[in-house]
Amino acid sequence: DVDSSVEKERCSDVQSACTSLTQCPYGVERWVDAEGCENCRCYNPCVSQAPQCPANSTCAISLVTNPTTNQTEYKAVCRQVYKAGECPQLKQEASHCSQECTVDADCSGTAKCCYNGCGTSCLEPVSEAPQTAAPTPETYHPGSSAPEIYTDTPEVEADEGYFVTLRCVARGNPTPSVNWIRGGSTLSVMGGRYKLLSDGSLQIVGLAASDAGEYTCVADNGVGSPARQLFHVRVRSPKKRQAEVLGDDSQSIVVSLGSRAVLQCYAYGYPAPSVTWWRGERMLPLISSELEQRRDLSLVLYSVTLTSLGPYTCQAYNGLGRAASWTVTLKAVGPVYSPDPNDVTYNQYLVPQPKSPDRQPRPPPYHPPPTLPPTAAPTVRVFSVPVKTLINMD
Repeated sequence: DVDSSVEKERCSDVQSACTSLTQCPYGVERWVDAEGCENCRCYNPCVSQAPQCPANSTCAISLVTNPTTNQTEYKAVCRQVYKAGECPQLKQEASHCSQECTVDADCSGTAKCCYNGCGTSCLEPVSEAPQTAAPTPETYHPGSSAPEIYTDTPEVEADEGYFVTLRCVARGNPTPSVNWIRGGSTLSVMGGRYKLLSDGSLQIVGLAASDAGEYTCVADNGVGSPARQLFHVRVRSPKKRQAEVLGDDSQSIVVSLGSRAVLQCYAYGYPAPSVTWWRGERMLPLISSELEQRRDLSLVLYSVTLTSLGPYTCQAYNGLGRAASWTVTLKAVGPVYSPDPNDVTYNQYLVPQPKSPDRQPRPPPYHPPPTLPPTAAPTVRVFSVPVKTLINMD
């Protein structure tokens, strides 16, 4: 009985780790470890059955039919990282902002990973290169300056499963807008594994072998030619790394009530961690009528209400050490009236509407006095008049 209790205690941590694996897109892989405990991890065919892929290609996961069992199963295959063709020009912005892919290898067949105006989708390429718009004429303003890029790390490297920062600080007047380009396509940096910093720098979180290559930072403000800086990313062989979440402490997001909110969770580690979202002590479902947990580890709230406000926590775990967590607070612009007295507790997450800046009355426009044409000086005439005076001495 003593040995049995010791064995149960030894395996309790492993069993709790298996219980936390609730988001494994390709299933759970189980085995008995050296301690005799049943261990498990998220099954990844590219890790367990990785093929030897040629240059310019990488391992991808495809759903195929097993001819022996006639059952569909996930299999590791080799796909080109960048496929031939150009992404189509979409006339309407997509309403579904999920990141279906990050590179062409994530798409089956000849489909390419294309930016759809909101997220990324696997789309068939067009045969002809899309027509580019006429270049915008250069505009100049008083005190304007062409964009410049400052960086001290044009070449970065890190282990697979970690993260890198491509530091691209853009300066100019007006302030330049920054885009990132890879393989001829503009990267979607609104979520997924890409994080755009306030100074224009790019972070790639949860590095994969396919992330190695060239990235171009482009800064443009309409003055002169856009500035460009090329970056090289190298990905080293992976090392086991406990799950972590990249994020600032006490971070909050402010939205409008009734709008859609996307909460990002930038988790990394090796093996790749699984992520669950929590609200207080309640684990949120993968999908419901109000929310959805997406493959890019984000949480989407379809329509924010007063009772939606408050802290949300993403928890990442990959079987090593303890789970990592990060909390973001969802706030909204207020005030809001609610007849339910229980909703008063959510008022702490309302922020006042931004005040418009105080505007001083404009002075009347200055009109210089009219300039009169010069006139000739008047001619002064002097007359000499003789004067006779009669003086009487009486």
